[in-house]
Amino acid sequence: MTRLWDTARRKRLNCPKVLTLVPVRKHRTEKSSKKRDWTICLIKPLIVHKCIICIGSNYNRKENLLLARRRLVDLFPTIRFTSEQETRPLFFRSPALFSNQVAMFFSEAEEERVRKELKAIEQSAGRRPEDKKEEKVSLDIDLLSFDDRVLKPEDLKREYVVKGLEELKYNQI
Repeated sequence: MTRLWDTARRKRLNCPKVLTLVPVRKHRTEKSSKKRDWTICLIKPLIVHKCIICIGSNYNRKENLLLARRRLVDLFPTIRFTSEQETRPLFFRSPALFSNQVAMFFSEAEEERVRKELKAIEQSAGRRPEDKKEEKVSLDIDLLSFDDRVLKPEDLKREYVVKGLEELKYNQI
């Protein structure tokens, strides 16, 4: 009997390493039946995506950033945050300062799922579409890059994001 799980045969058949045979024991009605049933299982390789985000708030800044960090840690345990940076508003007339923070994490979730989770966190902080007219940002979480794909090139050029990325690189060592 040829064993399908032999390395030489797997290579000859050009099977991926993830193809494995797993013994499955069925309920036996007779004690004399000791034959095993083998089932082929294809195990999907684990794909992990690198995500870089930016968090910002100009309304209840400390509380909203704390809420965001807690929720993000629950969802993405590998997340690492930079220190908070206070910045002036770029597109608002209101003088209310922003608190911003950059973070990086790894996730098995696809891009659309990550985006939905980030939007849910924004909404839990009380973000509403009409707040933009009032120049009130309870919480804004932007997905800047997903794997090596840049999603918001203009945001990546901002000084506080550049500093945050440098901080993440420095702390990675």
